[in-house]
Amino acid sequence: MGKGRANWKEFIVDSEAGLETFWKRCRSIYKVREYPLKKQNEHFYDSFDWRLYNKGYLLKKRGKKLYLTTIDGEVLSTEVGEPGKHFFPQHLMQGKLQRTISPAAGVRALSEILLLKKSSGQFDLLNKDDKTVVRLFFEHGMVIGNGVEKQLGPTLRLVELKGYEKAFNKIVTLVEEVELPELSPEKTFFERSITAIGRRVNDYSSGFTLSLEKHITFHEATAKICLQLVQDMETNYSGVLADIDLEFLHDFRVAMRRTRSYLSQFKKSFSDEEMLFVQSELKWLGSLTGPVRDLDVYLLDKPEYMSMLPTELHPGLEEFFIDLSKQRFQRLEEMRKGLLSDRYVSFMRQWKMILENLENK
Repeated sequence: MGKGRANWKEFIVDSEAGLETFWKRCRSIYKVREYPLKKQNEHFYDSFDWRLYNKGYLLKKRGKKLYLTTIDGEVLSTEVGEPGKHFFPQHLMQGKLQRTISPAAGVRALSEILLLKKSSGQFDLLNKDDKTVVRLFFEHGMVIGNGVEKQLGPTLRLVELKGYEKAFNKIVTLVEEVELPELSPEKTFFERSITAIGRRVNDYSSGFTLSLEKHITFHEATAKICLQLVQDMETNYSGVLADIDLEFLHDFRVAMRRTRSYLSQFKKSFSDEEMLFVQSELKWLGSLTGPVRDLDVYLLDKPEYMSMLPTELHPGLEEFFIDLSKQRFQRLEEMRKGLLSDRYVSFMRQWKMILENLENK
């Protein structure tokens, strides 16, 4: 929990009878103030490789405002903003939120990870003096993302108010007596939402990691390594085509280069015909994607080049970079055409078949 954040516990409501019993006992001890049901849509954003989450942040949009929170929900800053599906932090309004997330995101764009359509009911428990001693939230929602729509089971969250620890503990005991299972503190509403749509936090990293069984054969190891690299290419493929940010193409090409490097060391797993085919197609892919990547590097280093020249020479350098941007647009269209071609689709299909056959030898 964030510094100074109130103590709270959250429980999964998996029994209507248990919930009804809990409310009956609650009302026998405290008055209950009920607030109107709130329905909110929350859009969550992060980079493809979870850079905000790994810095301990969640970025969400509710209504016309962006909220930057800790992972457990403590609000750090808010800003008016309605970004699209993909955006760069530097395009947001200047302020604390932008200053915080820009270094964390780096060159990566932020994209919508999921949409949470949440309904939340608030209930205050009052003592004899009509003072609120415990606050309760009953929440449920629909999660949309990753091509999936999934209903989240309802939860009951109890929030302790300063000076009323005994009342909070009493309500926690009531919930435990009706046997509603407690949600582990690290299992946040966001993590439950991600799991519901078939994803997990940190399910993508540009690093290469693969666990191999102890007694695996040489051919099986080669197949598994190369299939993992194929998967890395496929994972980045749509981001490359959409040109979301330059890291998609970078990681796509890294997977290609790792494949070529691995094949040069372990040729014996493949026939001469297979090697000739794969090496030829990977070389073609390299020539197809290389020009865009080269231009990305130059454009990324624009501030450094600008700093090397006196101010009076900046207009000429600006013209140079405008020309590079135009070249990149042309090369990008050529690359897209190649990656959408029958040749690319055929290569990836045949390469996977070769690897799957090798794995089953």
